[in-house]
Amino acid sequence: MEFKSDYELDLFLKSLIMLDCTGSQGTVYVDGKREFVYKIFHFYEDGDLDYIDSNLTKDNILKFKDFPNSCYLFASNVISLNGRIIGYIAPYRKGINLY
Repeated sequence: MEFKSDYELDLFLKSLIMLDCTGSQGTVYVDGKREFVYKIFHFYEDGDLDYIDSNLTKDNILKFKDFPNSCYLFASNVISLNGRIIGYIAPYRKGINLY
């Protein structure tokens, strides 16, 4: 999923529901209609687009995309802004609240 501007990305994210929990990598937004979650990495949210992480390649993020399992949900696509990977998309499944 490619975005051409911050405005386009922000408009898209406003159409989603931000989950209350923020993970170590970024903020998660959910689209229950399409059953996907969108994780936007912290470095984008912090405005640090100069941040470099050699692990943030499309191949690395999607390496388990087709791995058959029934326990984990892996990234199915990357989110990029002007060619720079700033997050990923994964399937969404409702879980059981453990609290």
